[in-house]
Amino acid sequence: MIVPLRAICAAIVITCCCGAPAAAGQDSGALYEAIKSRLSLMKPVAAWKLASGVAVEDLAREKVVLEKTSSAATALGISAQTATAFFQAQIDAAKEIQHCWIGRWEKGTSPRMTSYPDLKTEIRPDLIRLGNRILTVLKANLAQDGSARGTGPSGFTSTVRIDCLSEAGSLKIYQALLQVRLAE
Repeated sequence: MIVPLRAICAAIVITCCCGAPAAAGQDSGALYEAIKSRLSLMKPVAAWKLASGVAVEDLAREKVVLEKTSSAATALGISAQTATAFFQAQIDAAKEIQHCWIGRWEKGTSPRMTSYPDLKTEIRPDLIRLGNRILTVLKANLAQDGSARGTGPSGFTSTVRIDCLSEAGSLKIYQALLQVRLAE
């Protein structure tokens, strides 16, 4: 049934998007949770793509996401180049997760999702809101101490633990996160 999954997605969005902004002295927990919430949507994305016969990789859509990331980062005073590299790492992780789930379903090692929200009308708006939330919290963390190091790589990988995301994929996101800077 679609409604329960939509309710879960809505709860994730409300939790991540409507919470208080990062306060001085706060670690990167809110940032890590927003990244995790965004990547958690990749299983239903994979289900939608598999059912729709759509390829996991969509370079045209990736280009749009990265262009919007660049614009939003610039508006927030974040280096567009470092922000887009960070979001590219998230896109790569998203594709890893989607390929993994589709592989499991096609091999029969996991039961297929038979109900999932629509990618274009339901999931994509959530992805956009979470992407904006990530940039907003990232800006607060950067303004606070100039980095988003937070709890370090082990804290990041333990928080951003997503089924089908390898530790290497998670660390790639963290490494890209460390490179994000305020615009000069």
